Amino acid sequence: MVNIIKYMKGYVKIKVWGYSPERFMNLCSNHNILLWDIENHTEYYVMKISISGFFSMKPMLKKTKTKAVILERYGLPFFMHKIKTRKIFVFGLLGSLLFLILMSQFVWAIEFQGNYQLTEEVLLTFLEENDVTYSTWKKNVDIEYLEKQLRETYPIITWASCKLEGTRLYVHIKENTYLGGETEHEISEGMDLVATKTGVVVDMITRSGVPQVKIGDEVKSGDILVSGSIPIYNDDTTIRYYEICEADADIYLQCSYPVNEKVNVFYSTKVYTGNTKNVYFFQGFDKEYKFSLGKVNYLKADCVVEKNQLKIFDNLYLPFFIGKYTYREYVMEERKRTAKEGKEILESKLSKILLTLEEKGVQILKKDVTIKNGMDSFIMMGNLFVIEQTGNTIPTVTEQIVPQINNNLETEQTNGE
Repeated sequence: MVNIIKYMKGYVKIKVWGYSPERFMNLCSNHNILLWDIENHTEYYVMKISISGFFSMKPMLKKTKTKAVILERYGLPFFMHKIKTRKIFVFGLLGSLLFLILMSQFVWAIEFQGNYQLTEEVLLTFLEENDVTYSTWKKNVDIEYLEKQLRETYPIITWASCKLEGTRLYVHIKENTYLGGETEHEISEGMDLVATKTGVVVDMITRSGVPQVKIGDEVKSGDILVSGSIPIYNDDTTIRYYEICEADADIYLQCSYPVNEKVNVFYSTKVYTGNTKNVYFFQGFDKEYKFSLGKVNYLKADCVVEKNQLKIFDNLYLPFFIGKYTYREYVMEERKRTAKEGKEILESKLSKILLTLEEKGVQILKKDVTIKNGMDSFIMMGNLFVIEQTGNTIPTVTEQIVPQINNNLETEQTNGE
């Protein structure tokens, strides 16, 4: 607290020398002039004294035949004096503070978490449609409305949370990883389950509907596997009417996938010369300013962009970016693949096809694939024999039979009336 008071009033560091500096210090003490941080340098003394004490010590200097000179100045009075002589600096500092305060009222960064199936581009488009973009005033961002709209717009989102920290908008969502489950809805029409590929039925489990095939049957794409119309019979085994439902079953087919891939023997490839050029840039809002010595005169070059957004602290992002473009020169060369290289590329393509099928839950039974070397290309042909689940729902086309007894009853009731 004492130090704060000293700073507010101001003080100086002085050098005292002469006939009797010790007597000078005693006289200052007798007249309640505070001296502190006294240092003895044999031929002179260094000490600190308040501004008021400095102006009051002149009689003591004269009486003791000593001299004093100011070495350093401290405190608010001296700081304010410096500010008065540096108006441009003061105005610049105040302007910068006002600018930062103004920029902190807008959204300059958006971060998404938990999105695996919904891409950032999709979510950014959603925010834009709801009037939330970069440079949106934070007061206009309705957090609760955004969370509600996210859940209503995308059924895959089971939970959404939005929050503003500094100038960054966090959008945290959780997606439903299983969309199959049972859904409660009123069935307004029958749905048949049809085959999506040609093959032989190897396994089936029917949950609703009437199976139209059995294990071992060969089906073609578009054939009805399970009907959504359940016949209700009269006593004389004639169909009285149909009850409609949504056909549901797990049906697996043994089928084949044709494989036909080709790789050219001669191909063009990039060969980098080792020449590179960096172009630095500064981006403010939507305008970009490049700084470069000379032009990029490469006929062909790749460009790698490094871009960093400026921020203060962790979450106070600003609408400014710095970065650089790195241009790497290359030339195109014609090359010829060897038979080994062609085989490796085709085998890599086959591995990707198999991985894609396995990710879809397809069971690989057999690979019947051959690779042939041609004059201009390497060709991979054959078939993959697999077991995969099939079935797609379409509206049933079975006509409904209105029970005759209902018509008779209605006629009798009408006649009775």
